Amino acid sequence: MRVRYWIRYLLYIAWRRIKAIFSVSLYRYGELLCLASALTLVLLTITVVWRPFGIGSIIQEVSNPAIFDQSLSLILNFMSVIFLLVIFLIQNANQEYSPRLSMLIFKDKYLIGILVFILGFSAFNLTGLYLDWASPYDLISYVLSIIAVLLIGAIILFTGYFLNISNIVDYVTDRMLRKIEPRNIYSTWRPLVPEHDEEFTEDLVKDVHLLFSTGSRAIEKDQREVFESTLNSISEVSDQYLEQTSGEITNDDFINEIANYFEFLIRTALEEDSRQKYLDDIAEAMGDIALSIVEHRDMGGQSQMAGRLLKSMKDLFFKSYGLDLTSVGHVCIDKIDEVSVAALEDGDYSSYNYYNSHLDDIADICAEAKQYYSALLLQRALNKYQWQYVKLVQLLLDEKLAVEEWQIRDFFDDLASRFNEATSETSLSQEQLLYAALYGANSFNWKLKRADIQGIENPRIERITKDYLEEYIDFHHRILTTDIGNKHSSSYSVFPEMLYLVCYKIELSDEFESELLKQINDNWLDYIEQYYQHCIEEDEGVYSKVEESMMDYYALQIIFHREDKESLQEFTGDFVNLYSNLPKNQDGRWGDAVNRSLYKHLKLYGCWLSLSFDVQKDFPKLFDVLVSDFQDVVQRGKALPASPTQKFGYASKHGGDWVRPWTMSGSQVWGSKVQYAISAEMNQNFGQDNQLHHELAEGIEGADKPRERQYRWFHFELKTRHDIRSAVAQGAALREYLSHSENTR
Repeated sequence: MRVRYWIRYLLYIAWRRIKAIFSVSLYRYGELLCLASALTLVLLTITVVWRPFGIGSIIQEVSNPAIFDQSLSLILNFMSVIFLLVIFLIQNANQEYSPRLSMLIFKDKYLIGILVFILGFSAFNLTGLYLDWASPYDLISYVLSIIAVLLIGAIILFTGYFLNISNIVDYVTDRMLRKIEPRNIYSTWRPLVPEHDEEFTEDLVKDVHLLFSTGSRAIEKDQREVFESTLNSISEVSDQYLEQTSGEITNDDFINEIANYFEFLIRTALEEDSRQKYLDDIAEAMGDIALSIVEHRDMGGQSQMAGRLLKSMKDLFFKSYGLDLTSVGHVCIDKIDEVSVAALEDGDYSSYNYYNSHLDDIADICAEAKQYYSALLLQRALNKYQWQYVKLVQLLLDEKLAVEEWQIRDFFDDLASRFNEATSETSLSQEQLLYAALYGANSFNWKLKRADIQGIENPRIERITKDYLEEYIDFHHRILTTDIGNKHSSSYSVFPEMLYLVCYKIELSDEFESELLKQINDNWLDYIEQYYQHCIEEDEGVYSKVEESMMDYYALQIIFHREDKESLQEFTGDFVNLYSNLPKNQDGRWGDAVNRSLYKHLKLYGCWLSLSFDVQKDFPKLFDVLVSDFQDVVQRGKALPASPTQKFGYASKHGGDWVRPWTMSGSQVWGSKVQYAISAEMNQNFGQDNQLHHELAEGIEGADKPRERQYRWFHFELKTRHDIRSAVAQGAALREYLSHSENTR
């Protein structure tokens, strides 16, 4: 078995070596043969010239004067082979592509060297035949004949290599890259002022035009390998040129010509439906060159040069809109965003605005189109805008770029306008796509969490960060309060998530944190008030997702401020005022159910407050309202209530039971540990004899004590009590996690 294993292993190694050998291009093998021929010629020279080793006596014994005539015959055959191969190469390149492409092949140094060798070898043999040379010249002719055979092999290998047009393109590109260096680019007679050599620029433009014409022809002939090779070559040449030229130049004929040539390439790809697949690669190449301009050019001039390419990409987006065989629209959005963010990283906000205006134009059209395809594209653009804001925050924290508050406000105003325009009067599927961009997986809040806003030492940076966040909070408020009755369920979690971020993940001074929390509370209360007013006016029920987000919100309020009674009292007063200001006793299908819904939330809020406070003493305004509007829960029939929240008339969540009456909603922002910890914390106050409920019932003046409800609990009550205590015990460790997180801030 061991012998068999080693045999298989050696065969595997041999196969790997063979594959590695054959993976080398034919051109490299041709080079090796040329080098072997040159080495043979050098050894021959040493052999003939260096006689102290006795080589001359050996040569005298070997003589064949007829070798000259035979070598001439070999040369004639050799030249015939070369002639046929050359004609074949020229026809292949000329018929398929451009005559200039074939002519550039014959500038190869090895082909020129072989031609020189043939001429020299022919002259040597003619001279030897005419002068009747003998030893050692006949031996030299013999060795040269061997070299000629090696060179025939090299010619064949070169021909095989250049039969592939992609290889010719790569070869031409290598020649161009070697030429692009400062001593060729700039005029030598003005060394202090960087000025391009016009003759060199014209030659370079001609060479690039050859690449573009080859790419255009490859599109027409549907040769993707050649087309991709051409685009890669154009990108490499552009990068090399930008690296080697001055960053202070604001206008460049070479870059301008490249932008022009791309227009012709796009036109060719749009002529037939079968060519649409090439548009993605064209947009990728244009974006890469624009990005290279931003990286290698100083601020100012880059806007004009890169902006022209981005404008061409925007035009390409509109021309290709609706084509079903390409995803070039997504590529254009990605590349424009990539270039815009690169300008931000360079600290050039003006160029960012200019570049990003092309993305704005695309987003505006997609928002107005109200089609499923446009919604897909706008979803991508919305994600790009979110990451741009996060990048602005990160650059601010790194003290690389700080923009004015009004600029951030304009950014969010435009974003909100596009989003609201796109989601108004649209289909459910399109609405889901757009809301998923802001509030779905990897939501805007989740992206902001990754900015890691902590440890700010510069007071000025901290103040500007607070301004950024204020505009961010107002943006979401504007989204949710526009057409308030037709929001997707995914958006309702935004306020609890923002509250969590400001309290736990964003580290600012106490003053700035208080300002942000007040803004979030004010916006949340305003949203809830508008929503309930809408439900009353339109005679609609309260959406369960809204109620769930409300529970999450005031649960977080209590958890985060349990050591700050004054903040809770202020929030509670505003919450009670919201309820008190709603119209009461409404006629209609829902009657006063909307008011009762908000009352249940106030009651649940009070129940959770009673975990840490005396509600009647510390929150008298809340207690009085709960008492004044108290209604006892009447159990109809023999059915048991699904959970203690239902038994005692609190706001309840779908799926709650006696073991887990309430579970906090899941979110990427706070994660499962926080979710389970807060759920366990809040569930510990629900029992068979709820204290707050009976305190409210007993607080009604002049009313009899509510009748005691009779339920058939059997052993279910004991089991439920045991399960509740178990759930609370299991949540103790998670509550410690919350407490630890709060203390470490």
